[in-house]
Amino acid sequence: MAGQLFLSMDTLLLAVIAAMLLAIAMSMKVLFAIERRLFRIDENILRLVNRVLGEEDLIERLLKQEEAELEKLEEELASSKRSSAKRTSAKKSARKTARKTAKRKKTSRKKA
Repeated sequence: MAGQLFLSMDTLLLAVIAAMLLAIAMSMKVLFAIERRLFRIDENILRLVNRVLGEEDLIERLLKQEEAELEKLEEELASSKRSSAKRTSAKKSARKTARKTAKRKKTSRKKA
């Protein structure tokens, strides 16, 4: 009886060790699966970040172009206002000289 008990204890001990090894192997399998999932999640996050950075660069370039076009339009507007002011002052001086010459003609006609 003692021999059978010892044999059964050996068998029981081997069964417990095998079960623990099997549990460790299953745990490792689950850990690797989780690690793969986390790796994929990290890759997806990196892709999204790179896409957002690319879109930000595009937006910045477009904003710079818009600012440059706006500055150009403002310069054109300012120059057209200056030239318009010059034209207006030229028109005023031309009107003054025309009035003066008209007055001179009237006074010369009255004298004659």
